[in-house]
Amino acid sequence: MPRFAKAALAAFAAAALALGATWVVDLTYLRYGADFTYAGYVPETPPPPAPPAAGATPSTTPSPPSPSTGTIVPPTVTHPGVVMLPDAGPSVPRHLDAGARRAFPSLAPVRPSDDGGVPRPFFRRPDGGTATRRPYLRGPDGGIAARPYLRGPDGGIAARPFHRAPDGGFARPAVRPASPPAPRVPVVARPNAPATPTPPAPPAVVVPRPSNPYLSTVVDRRVERTAQLFTVVRAQARVINAWDFLRLGPMLERPKVHVRIRARLNVDRTGLWRFEVRGGGRGVLTIDGVPLATAPQKPSVPIPLAAGTHDYDLAWRIEEASDRLVTYAAVGTGPFRSLNSRAFRPPPDAPDDYRTLGWILGIGATLLAAALAAWTFGARDRATTVRRGAFALGLAIVLAGTGLRTWDYDVVPQYGQIGDELFVTWNGWSMIAEGRTRGWSLWPEHYAPLVEVTRLRFVGTDWQAITPYFEHPPLMHLAVGAVAHLSGARHYLEARMTYTRLVPVLLSSLMVLLVMLLARRFDRRPAVVLMAGALGAFLPVLALQGRLLKEDHLLAVLLVGSLLAALEWLDRRRIGWLLLAATLAGLAPLAKIPGVASIAAVFCIAWAGGGLRTALGTLLVSLPIASLVIVHGAVFGWDSFVRQTLVQGTIRGGTWSIFVNWFEYARIGDNDVGRGWLLLLWFGFFTGFPKARLERVAYALPVFLHITATALASNWMYGWYLLPIYPFLCIGTARSLASAWTEADGWRPFVLTALGPMYALQLMPPMANVYVLKFVVTGVVLVLFTPLVVHTVMRTRVTASLVRAVIVVGLGALLVTSVAFIVTYDTTVLSAASFDAHLRR
Repeated sequence: MPRFAKAALAAFAAAALALGATWVVDLTYLRYGADFTYAGYVPETPPPPAPPAAGATPSTTPSPPSPSTGTIVPPTVTHPGVVMLPDAGPSVPRHLDAGARRAFPSLAPVRPSDDGGVPRPFFRRPDGGTATRRPYLRGPDGGIAARPYLRGPDGGIAARPFHRAPDGGFARPAVRPASPPAPRVPVVARPNAPATPTPPAPPAVVVPRPSNPYLSTVVDRRVERTAQLFTVVRAQARVINAWDFLRLGPMLERPKVHVRIRARLNVDRTGLWRFEVRGGGRGVLTIDGVPLATAPQKPSVPIPLAAGTHDYDLAWRIEEASDRLVTYAAVGTGPFRSLNSRAFRPPPDAPDDYRTLGWILGIGATLLAAALAAWTFGARDRATTVRRGAFALGLAIVLAGTGLRTWDYDVVPQYGQIGDELFVTWNGWSMIAEGRTRGWSLWPEHYAPLVEVTRLRFVGTDWQAITPYFEHPPLMHLAVGAVAHLSGARHYLEARMTYTRLVPVLLSSLMVLLVMLLARRFDRRPAVVLMAGALGAFLPVLALQGRLLKEDHLLAVLLVGSLLAALEWLDRRRIGWLLLAATLAGLAPLAKIPGVASIAAVFCIAWAGGGLRTALGTLLVSLPIASLVIVHGAVFGWDSFVRQTLVQGTIRGGTWSIFVNWFEYARIGDNDVGRGWLLLLWFGFFTGFPKARLERVAYALPVFLHITATALASNWMYGWYLLPIYPFLCIGTARSLASAWTEADGWRPFVLTALGPMYALQLMPPMANVYVLKFVVTGVVLVLFTPLVVHTVMRTRVTASLVRAVIVVGLGALLVTSVAFIVTYDTTVLSAASFDAHLRR
């Protein structure tokens, strides 16, 4: 067949396959969903002040003191358009806005009066700092009194302030008087001295907090892929990431969620239907304008519905983090069943249509597949066809890995689950916008008095931000801070993970490409290269961790990049590649201090391949670049840099027992899950060693150096510590499985199926039923393990083919379960929460 005909036929087949896949996805997924309106139940906050002039910087403006009356002096930290307090400061009400009233007419919160509440603020200390717990007031002697002392209703000294009630008497809970009474002379007590009257002053006014401290404000509206909220994670993430700081003020507390879900409900048969909403919270479900379920787990009155589509409207207030919204339906007297995603379609007036985006991506994939197929099969010889085909599949793997990393990247892992994501953003934004370092710390008392400590409340957590901040090097922080600044953040607290998490997503996607390039340096077989890339792209511990704002992503890119350049130097002996390797290795400590392992790895490779003089030359390039960490400390505060560096090197108390956790302690964020996948990768790493000496140095030495550098510096273990060594584990596993294919042995496929799909199947929600799980395990053992046993006993061509079939089925099952786990993680996390910790017990 002519090359042109082969190319045209291949292009047509690839286009038909991609277009057919898009059509199947549309039939099974894209056309279903619902219109969500997210509103935040938020604590009252001060109204935003007028934005300052262009170029103005954040400032701290204390209220003027009033020594005679003991007036509280709270600091007010402002930045453009937002008032930030170190804690929930004095507040004023914000009425339910028009958008919220339209969206939630049946659940409008109680309108407060014109009075606002007075939550506990932070106050200025005598030394000019900020007190954490108690107000400091000016005493009669000009000093600082620990608390106010005022005359009580009996004429004596009261420990708490009493104020005149509207009827002229004294009321313990102070209220606003109807008309200002005559001023009363407060008395401030001096220890062991008679009370001394102070000059008359207007009476203090304490405003009672309204009965409903939360007000509903519409934050976001979008089309989601299902009308069910199996966890509150998605709803809270939508509210937090879409928060309008200019309109709503600071986000002091983690917002509770008020959600309205509108959809077209598909009813498959005519009859009397009953509905029920389970999962907590309060609200009302309306079908065709008829209010039905008004409380969770309370069945509705049956209503007649004809087969077809009906208006579904659910307005609900989620009150607890464990609340979920799942609608159950029953026909007649039948049992209640959960409505699946295919029962819902977006209403005609939905704000956006993700079907359009899906078809655009599908058509783009169709054109790309056709072009790659024509290019591949239009080659002149078979070797070129294989090479081009491997390139096309590798590109598809990189794109698929990028898609999995961007899938709900702003939703999971849950916002605030890993607090480290915040100091990365805070420090980066502060360095770019303010020219100083800032981040939260657990040990500010160890740095005193060399740091300025700001205690603040943000998204329901108390933080201690220190300036200057040197607990981590700045390179990754600068990249994240630049994205936050370009996305419009006016303050370090305003940076949205919708934008900042794109940095680790891009770095993690780049790592998939680097894994395949590095695998090609150790093994030229296309199957090994593609399998290593697939493991790096699809394993959940890599795809889900690939969204976290952690320095380890940049460290991994620099480590693998330096090794690639060093291996290229070994092949070509061009000094430019060695200089590039040394430069990338020198940048690694600027991302994270354990990056010194990269310098040591390049040094050892240069020594093994070019002698000691060449190796010392790499240090002349790497060490000056790495020393920029010291320059960074000298610029922003040398004394504080030395103190924080010493504390970080000693307070963690390094212990070698942490070394064991590197082999079985995989985590996704703060979720203890993934041990089976990690054990599989380590098994493949140790059975996939290259044979050549220099390749062994480049393959194993970086892994052991990184583990040693990190384990000696910390007695804690987190899943992201593994990110720089995952590429080597994926390459070793790919080499091991490729050898198992050619040799047709049974023990390596056994480990693959036992640690891959057998582990992953337990994480799927249906497997929570122990009887279902036992049935699945029994079936997998009979289908997959039996051929391996038979081939071990009698090695024939037929049993060898069965072993290869087990490898294909095992890898396919691992791929399918991994993708399913990633795309459903916001709901699967319930069944997989601390899964490995439960197994250990």
